[in-house]
Amino acid sequence: MADVVINSIQDLLAFASGQYGYGSSSDYLDVELGADLDFADLTEYDMPYVWSGCTGDWYINFDGQGHTIDNIYYVGSINRWGFFSVLKSGSIVKNLNLPNMYVAAQCGNADGGVGGIASIGEGCTIQNCHVSGQIENTRTDGNFDTSNNCVAGIVGRPGNNSTIINCSFSGTLKIASTSGHVHGIVGHGYNGGCSVINCLCVADFVHPNSAAGIGIKCYGNNGATLNSEFRGTNAAVVFGFGNTINCIGIVNSATQALATPDTVINSYIDSTKAAAAGLTIPSNCGSATTAELQSINWLRAHGFPI
Repeated sequence: MADVVINSIQDLLAFASGQYGYGSSSDYLDVELGADLDFADLTEYDMPYVWSGCTGDWYINFDGQGHTIDNIYYVGSINRWGFFSVLKSGSIVKNLNLPNMYVAAQCGNADGGVGGIASIGEGCTIQNCHVSGQIENTRTDGNFDTSNNCVAGIVGRPGNNSTIINCSFSGTLKIASTSGHVHGIVGHGYNGGCSVINCLCVADFVHPNSAAGIGIKCYGNNGATLNSEFRGTNAAVVFGFGNTINCIGIVNSATQALATPDTVINSYIDSTKAAAAGLTIPSNCGSATTAELQSINWLRAHGFPI
């Protein structure tokens, strides 16, 4: 039986405040979401209700049981915004849907980041989680480099061999700084990076021309991007870094030349869309037409799991 069952927004707010603790490396907190929740139901507050997420460092097994938490809204100066601020090593978050999210955080410190499920994920597993809406970092100044302050649909800064599997983001991902970073599923990995498996990102990237926009996964010393797809705009690096295997990229526009660094195996970019946008497909990546990528027979013939 779960340690905590969340059946209302009030239950969620009590849990997020740490009322039941945060778990530990020897005693993970088991939590279940028992019902669909909607922040728009908080009629006693002026809408929208501004929620800072589950702040703190969590050792947790969280099962959303396929339920939805709708209309999460945050505008403010918090440096680590995620549904969970930090997921510590061994934590699991699964079966959770977060539609119609709007987050505009001001992350500028060296250890910050913004993500739909977590700001920072240390050796965690996130599975069957789906986020939609708009997530952005509104800071134009601050400490921005290759290991912090990323905006991403699922985890802002993953690491320590985290795994993101069967997850998706749909919507807008936005940054204001010319030195910021925006990524579809996960941001810059650290201490080992992470693996992204069976994930989908359908996103419009909004960023200054000189900023980095990466379709699925950013830096990491190990882990692969496997059986995943990016569809959207303004992604310069279509899939990400590390090993890219069995992936599809559909890029409708870009402010920089397309790139697919590192090892790319059996992965294709939509040539019809690229040609219409005046983009050149990188030489280490396959090229396929829209019709081919929409054909089950073509995908099966080229080794994609259907």
